[in-house]
Amino acid sequence: MKHTLVNSTFKFFSVLLLILCGCASSPEKSNVEIAKKYLQKSGVIFGSYKDSDVTSVYDALTIIDHLKLRPETNHETAFSIFFKSSDLSVINKYIQSHTKAWSFDPEILNTIQSMDRQLNIKHDSEIDAANIGLMLWLLGTEKPELQTTISKQTNLNFQEVKNGVIFINPNMISNRSETKLIEDIQMLSTLAHEATHSACEKSDKLPIKFDKSSKSELANFDKCFSVHVECKNSNSKILGCDSGPWGAYTVNYLVFSEIAQRCTMCSLPILYLKSFEAILKVNSLPKKIEDDIHEIFNEIVPGITAKERGEIMFKIGYTNEKIQHYLKSNLP
Repeated sequence: MKHTLVNSTFKFFSVLLLILCGCASSPEKSNVEIAKKYLQKSGVIFGSYKDSDVTSVYDALTIIDHLKLRPETNHETAFSIFFKSSDLSVINKYIQSHTKAWSFDPEILNTIQSMDRQLNIKHDSEIDAANIGLMLWLLGTEKPELQTTISKQTNLNFQEVKNGVIFINPNMISNRSETKLIEDIQMLSTLAHEATHSACEKSDKLPIKFDKSSKSELANFDKCFSVHVECKNSNSKILGCDSGPWGAYTVNYLVFSEIAQRCTMCSLPILYLKSFEAILKVNSLPKKIEDDIHEIFNEIVPGITAKERGEIMFKIGYTNEKIQHYLKSNLP
């Protein structure tokens, strides 16, 4: 339910950006009032926030409008299968359709940590973002006091399972370390990931009460809300991966890889590498693809030649094709 994909590799990807390619400029800072009204079309903004928090999310939601894109094709991709459209603007629509409220209030972190304790969830770093609407519903009547304040601020009934309340940690915004264009795409990917946690077409089939003590029961929700599970080959007991394809981390992959395919002004290598980092969070990813991705990461070092860069880009393209084949062979 929380997204911590980026912080551990910020410096790594910044180096890659310098090694592999140049970067492009992004739109000027949005007008604050326009940004607020835009976010409020899908949901209320509650709690304390800075103008830069709101404009950063607005810039991310509207970044597709400012990209130079190759024309759409009739070729079916994993992106078009999941989003039911090849138009990149569908990412924004997906996020807004699964979001009922926004928050940038650092105090929400205390609420999230309290919910984590109730759900026996551990995380390995500071939370970048979270969809707390799902967690409030999972707790149900067990801890109604956790719902009260947010319910009053948002006017939402958290017995409704599709209430997406997306929290963005302001530290994620203030600690940015890459180009603004890449950061906006990263934020768009994060928002799409979190929106997936309030996406469920079979909500009427779900149980009324959730047993907070059962991680196995929590894992059973992954087919609906993409609730995370423990990563394979890990003893940390941290719920930081998806059990199978088409979960929230696959959504990260889809956003990065499709923009990389279509954008003519973007830093393609860094977008593909971010997409690979996301897909590695899918426990069912074939080991051969995992090995190919790690091999690519290991080959990217300072001082590589133009020929070596070309060879790496070829491997990136070939590996991406294998990921696409894997996803299309395991349809949701």
